[in-house]
Amino acid sequence: REIDDLTKLKADDIIKFTIYHPSLCEEMCSPHFIPFWKNQAHIACAGKEWVDCNATGVNKWTAISYIMDKYNILPDEVCCFGDNLNDIEMLKNAGTSYAVSNARPEVIEAAKHICPPYWENGVLQILKTL
Repeated sequence: REIDDLTKLKADDIIKFTIYHPSLCEEMCSPHFIPFWKNQAHIACAGKEWVDCNATGVNKWTAISYIMDKYNILPDEVCCFGDNLNDIEMLKNAGTSYAVSNARPEVIEAAKHICPPYWENGVLQILKTL
């Protein structure tokens, strides 16, 4: 939810916040924000426009793990797709993982497989084979 005044929030009310800029979010956050917060929160770029900030130790894989525990699903039964830094933990831990070919190099390195980019419906191509 969008809020008008950050000072009115209690720290316990915050599970995640996201920073947005229409084109240069990572570049604008890199000089000061990311270095200051990197040891106090899990900071991950989620595209040119977004930087995600979660509690330390919380990421997309944490959420998937919660569902896995609830429904007794093994990591080898999980398939995921990603394209940016906020996907790395998920891609590394899932039994099957794909980075789209236009993803950042470190994301491609974290994935077990590569699929065509979004504009070629790469995710859909893979899903049709499963």
